[in-house]
Amino acid sequence: MYFRLDADVADMSQYWEQQNNQHVMTIMGELLSVEDDAIELPFQFTVTFTPGLDGEPRRQGLYDFVPSTNTMHKRLVAALEAAGVDNLQTFPAEVTDGTSGVVSNDYVVANVIGIASVADLAESQSQELADVRVFERLVIDPEKAGRALMFRLAESQIEIIVAETVAETIRGGGFAGIVLEPLSESRQS
Repeated sequence: MYFRLDADVADMSQYWEQQNNQHVMTIMGELLSVEDDAIELPFQFTVTFTPGLDGEPRRQGLYDFVPSTNTMHKRLVAALEAAGVDNLQTFPAEVTDGTSGVVSNDYVVANVIGIASVADLAESQSQELADVRVFERLVIDPEKAGRALMFRLAESQIEIIVAETVAETIRGGGFAGIVLEPLSESRQS
């Protein structure tokens, strides 16, 4: 069984703004080079918190995974590696609280190396958007994934898919803001 790795955007009260390296694409599933891709290290982010009903910022803590910036807490990366994931390329990140100015170096930008075309388009529900798909319901053919533990979905490269063993490790880690959506498997598998 496979799962879509995402963040709880419905409860997300934080906005991560990338300050440098906007040209770097970490969703292509390809290895990046600091020199060849002109990457300035560390990646720098400023986080602001949205106000609650009382007008005060809701500060429930930073999420351990932020898909829009491909940032992961180092503890999450360690858990993924302990689960056998060996296709993560990481770059140091500096995360600054936009209100207090406090800086954290506990995050990295994570580049998932590898793309797999596993979506069963006949059974999935999706809409085309430019040259990718937006999936309302994603059904995959697990045989096409082989034994991959973590990869990007070729049909929608913003999607990160993880194997059940990896999902179990993530669940057991008590990570903040992470959502693991179980994916249906195609009937032809």
